[in-house]
Order: sequence, then C-alpha cells, then structure tokens
Amino acid sequence: ESENQSSQVKRIINSWRTQLANDSAWEAVEASTKPQDAGEVMDLASSRTLRQAWALFQFNFLELSQRQLTELSAEQITSVAAHLFRGFWHNHTEDYGNAIYHLTRTLEQQSDTLPALGLRAWLLNQMGLKKKSAKDLEIGCQLSPNNLFLLCMQERIATINGDSEAANRIEGLCQEYPNEAFAQYMAGWICSYLQRPEQSIRAHLRAIQLNPSMALVYNELGNDLFGLGNNKESLIAFNEAVRLAPDWALAYYNRGVFFEQNGYNEQAIEDYTNACRFNTTDASPPYNRGNIYMSQKEMEKARTSYQEAVQRNPYHANAQLNLGNVYLQQDEVKKAIVQYKKVLEIDPSHKMALNNLGSCYLQLHDAEEALRNFDKAIQHHPDDAQLLINKMTILKELGRQEEMMELLLKLSTMNRK
Repeated sequence: ESENQSSQVKRIINSWRTQLANDSAWEAVEASTKPQDAGEVMDLASSRTLRQAWALFQFNFLELSQRQLTELSAEQITSVAAHLFRGFWHNHTEDYGNAIYHLTRTLEQQSDTLPALGLRAWLLNQMGLKKKSAKDLEIGCQLSPNNLFLLCMQERIATINGDSEAANRIEGLCQEYPNEAFAQYMAGWICSYLQRPEQSIRAHLRAIQLNPSMALVYNELGNDLFGLGNNKESLIAFNEAVRLAPDWALAYYNRGVFFEQNGYNEQAIEDYTNACRFNTTDASPPYNRGNIYMSQKEMEKARTSYQEAVQRNPYHANAQLNLGNVYLQQDEVKKAIVQYKKVLEIDPSHKMALNNLGSCYLQLHDAEEALRNFDKAIQHHPDDAQLLINKMTILKELGRQEEMMELLLKLSTMNRK
C-alpha cells in the first residue's frame, strides 16, 4: 500500500525490461493504464501485443514499445490501432512526417478517430497548413463537442496562431475538468509559450499533483524554472523527466542544455549522446556536442559530431559552418571551402561563411578570390568593422593603397560615431 498504482506499474515493467512474456506483469500494466482518448482505441485492439506496446508507451518505455511492433502480423500492423499508436509514437520522438503519415492512415480507415484528428490538426498547423488543420478540428468537434483532448489541442493551436484569449479559455477548461492532468499540462504549455513562466509553473505543478508520472510535464517545468534562474529546482525537474522517460531524447537534450550552460560539459556531452541515440534525425544534439568539443579543442571529436549533424540535417547552416571551421583548424583548407560554400547555398548573406571563405582563399594565395568574398560580405554587412579590416589587409597585399585609405577613413568615421 506504500506504492501508488503508477509506481507499481513502473516497478513491474522495470523487472521485465528484457523478458516480455510474463502474463501477470502485463495484466497489471493493462489494468493500471487509465483509458484516455487514444487509450480507448487501444483497448479495442484485437492484438494483445499492441495493447502491451501502448501500455509501455504510456509509461515512457519508447524502445520497448517500438520493439513490440515487430511481433505484430502483417494484418495487425496495418490496423487502425497500430497506425494510431505509430502516429503518437513518431510525434513523441519528433519524427513528424511519419507521425502525419500514420495518423492519416488511421483516419483513412476510421474517419471518426478523435485523437488522430486532434494530433494531426496540431502537426498540420505547425507545418503551416492552417486550413487543413482547422478542418480536422472542425470534424472532431462536430463528432464530439466536449472531447477534452480536442478542446485542448484547439486552444494550443489558437495560441500558436496568435489568439491571446486562448490562455483564458484553457483556464476555463481546467476549472471545468479540475481532475484532468492533461488540461493542466496544456494550460502550462500555453502560459510558457506566452512567456508567463510563473503561471506555467503553477499549472505544471497542478498537473504533477494529479499525475506524477507525466515526464513531459517535468520537462516543461524544468525549462520554466531554468528560464527564471532556479537552477537547483530546474535540475530536479529535468532529472525526474529523464527518470520517468529513460528512452526520450528531448528529456536528455534539455538537461544537456542545462548542463552546458552551467559549465558541466562532461554531463552535457553524455546527455547529448543519449539524445542522439534515442532520436536519430534531430541535428541539434550532435551540433551542441560538437560545440563543446570545439571549445575544448578536441577537434577530431568535434569533426565527428558536426558530420553527424549535417548528415541529419544538411540545411543546418551553423553545423555546416562549424564543420568548415574544424577543417580550417586541421589545415584542410579545400574541405573548409566546400563547407563554407554549402553554408552560402543555404544563406547567401551568411557573414561568417563569406568571411571565412575569404580567409581560405587568402591562405591559398588567391587574393583576388579572397577579395571577392570579402566584398560580398561587406555588401550584406556594410558596417562590420572586422570585415572592413580584413578587406584592408588584402588591398594592402595587392598594393591598392588608394582603396585601402578609403576604407581606413570609413573605419575612422565609424569609430567616432
């Protein structure tokens, strides 16, 4: 009796992380999983394996829940419940393209699946497809005007779209549903988005009182506390998020940011590495890890991290830039040039890429090409003193004294201002 129902479930799951065939354990898990919107769909699933996967997902065991899907038959893997599960799973792991795909497949088979409509509406809105998002919400609310999940998603989307009254409406939902942790969590999320951290913290604490096993609430709470400078309390919240969701990349990533900004580089590297392990598409964890290695002059490790980042997201301009910087530090000038040109394909006015490209050509004794790149940089950033100084250096080397003196006069005028 000293353990609440949720902690009993976690203890059971932890005991069977490597052995998944214990019937009594699964019965306890299924009995303790409170049916919610998506949970009600899962309860109707004919596959016991799929119900087990959903139970594991509910208790934040992402890898184990995904592993369960390999046990499904070809018919089961294409069922409504399987597609819905995979939609929620991919959303949680920030693979939004696959999330939308599986939610759409869910709705193709069963158009009145409310959680699929609500979650897809959110994702479509995030992609800028606001009309399609609004259509999903309209259909869902017509089917079930009082569905809490849909109502919360509606206010979350309204907040993103600039409706300042959404915070008041979500507070009304919290009063109408005082025992629903999800409503409190969503109120906290909206207040955090609107930069009202004190209100957000209060809402998240209410959510924790109602359901102490929601890792996403602790994650948001940690961010709020960190933003207010409450480092000790913030770390407690981040630690709890990681404890509750040991396979969740975002929990590790946010704690890694906390550690990095507080100077705990080794702990940050460990968290970023775990985030890389559990999310194989996000470029931010390897990029941040590369920045730490770069600051520690561990160039080979920085190089590997930045290479992983640009492989995950070739359009991450700063990762491409820093990989070029590593190549330059390692005297691989031609490789650095390739990287800086990739940055300029993404952002033609990128100051550091243009500046560093000019420096590369200067090292290769191609002063004219170096000058062309510094001119491009100055065209976009005409009042940047360092760019003007760099151009003066090349003009001096080329013997173009008159142009150099003009730049010197401009710098002198800028300094007086």
